Amino acid sequence: NAGGPAILASDALEKYGLKLAELNKKTIEKLKSFLPAEAATGNPIDMIASADHDIYYQALEAVQEDEGVDSILLIIVKPPVNTTPAKIAETLGSLIPNCGKTIIPVLMAQKDETAGMEIFQQLQLPVFSYPESAVKALSTMWEYHQIQRRFRKSEAVAINPGMKESVLTNTDPNNKQAPVADLLKLLEQYDITNAPYLVSDEVDKIIQFQKELKSKIVLKIANEQIIHKTDLGLVKLGLDSDTAVRESFENMSEKAESVLASGVKPVFLAQKQLAIGIELVLGGKKDSVFGPVLMVGFGGIFIEVLKDVSFRIAPVNAFEAKEMIGELRSQPLLNGFRGNPAVDRDSFAYTIQQFSLLLAEHPEIVEMDLNPLIWQAERGSAAVVDVRATLA
Repeated sequence: NAGGPAILASDALEKYGLKLAELNKKTIEKLKSFLPAEAATGNPIDMIASADHDIYYQALEAVQEDEGVDSILLIIVKPPVNTTPAKIAETLGSLIPNCGKTIIPVLMAQKDETAGMEIFQQLQLPVFSYPESAVKALSTMWEYHQIQRRFRKSEAVAINPGMKESVLTNTDPNNKQAPVADLLKLLEQYDITNAPYLVSDEVDKIIQFQKELKSKIVLKIANEQIIHKTDLGLVKLGLDSDTAVRESFENMSEKAESVLASGVKPVFLAQKQLAIGIELVLGGKKDSVFGPVLMVGFGGIFIEVLKDVSFRIAPVNAFEAKEMIGELRSQPLLNGFRGNPAVDRDSFAYTIQQFSLLLAEHPEIVEMDLNPLIWQAERGSAAVVDVRATLA
């Protein structure tokens, strides 16, 4: 009912990236049928100061039926005619609950005794003092709606804590590290790629594994009691023959027995040695306030040197997983660098999403790291090379 605030609202709409709706001919004709000739029936609609509660009702009814209108700013300057903001709100009370469009009132005389704030509250409408603040709120709502739409387009995330039977076991009360064999099975349950592997305490089975692969293998101690394997010389790379496997097995068994408790037999993890590629990392940690927190970044030595990581509360969906990838500073490494293949962001986002779901569905995991995951261009996925987890 005043041109000045309408102009302020129009300027704010442009500032915040929104657009004035183009009213259709039917709406304009309907407005002209009851508004005075000097009123403006284009958008913004200026009903002029003579507009009473009945005029507000007719105008809102006409505008809300226009398919080109998504939201409505209802601006009320204290009318000089025989009506009040309270009367306007009361009259609109039968119309607003059935309106499928966002209505934001701007009441520029809220402290007046006739403002009718309690009626607006009963209608569950947010009341703003100025057009600019109302438009800013509407713009923020629209941005939030866009984020929701992107989430809905992503794959759904189902969380069933405690519903899946856990493969994780912890028989040693003095050790909270999960057995590697259990962790590798758990990753398979969540469709997270492992490097081809065998867990065994028999050298002949490991030799047969290497022969079947027809490839170099990595041999490492798998006993969960030993955490810093590399520092103790309990990891061997590039084993490609019976002799190399047997010698490494015997040498590492001797070293491991000096570290393990009496009667505990060394167990080995044999893995196919993957070609050099981009090393990534996924990590998770249970926070006392937020629950499982997810980390994504560059793995191997890069995690210590670059500290290039991104965090979220788990679980995440595909869109949020892609956002995490996009937040990493070392984007050229992901895009392919000096002969290294580019990382397929959709594929890696899927792995991130699945790992976040694993964390959310297994509250017994206090901390877990997949470091490194080596990107395998030929398979289109990141394969886990090393995994560890601490259990509650």
